[in-house]
Amino acid sequence: RSTDIGGLLGVLRRNLWKIIASTIAALTLAVAYLALATPLYTATASLFVDPRTRKVVSEEVVQGGFGSDLALVESQVSILTSDAVLKRVVDKLNLDSDPEFAPPLGQGVLSRIKALVIPRAADPDKSVQAIAALYQNIKVKRAQKTYVVDVDVTASSPIKAQRVAEAVVEAYLADQTAAKAAEAKRA
Repeated sequence: RSTDIGGLLGVLRRNLWKIIASTIAALTLAVAYLALATPLYTATASLFVDPRTRKVVSEEVVQGGFGSDLALVESQVSILTSDAVLKRVVDKLNLDSDPEFAPPLGQGVLSRIKALVIPRAADPDKSVQAIAALYQNIKVKRAQKTYVVDVDVTASSPIKAQRVAEAVVEAYLADQTAAKAAEAKRA
């Protein structure tokens, strides 16, 4: 059984208005989405994780050798997204007062009706809410088989995304400095 070009053109001609209407509907939906959607921007900050061992008292003039285990880098990736580091970022940038990271509870009519049917829980702690939102908007990954870790942060403005990405790296470094200072003090 074969279909000729004339038959195909006849089918297209008979359904021309359906094709035009569906194309216009799809374009209208796409334009409406673009008009209503909030643009999101992602900024990246890179961090070098030094795998060399540190000795408080050393006979060597040069620092210890490189570690061969990349598990150290993977553990540092986990530390970058820890609550302690993210809390430092929230406190430094006051993200608990930023509506993007700690949105207020709905005050509209629909929200009030919903509250009548489903009782609201107590207001969540803004700091905890901001940490959870930051955790959702951050991606930390190691560049392939290297000691470089990339911190990607997504936010509603490019400046905010960059500020938060840099603040995460700074908070991580401050956390690591405090840990090494405590270790040196113990030694």
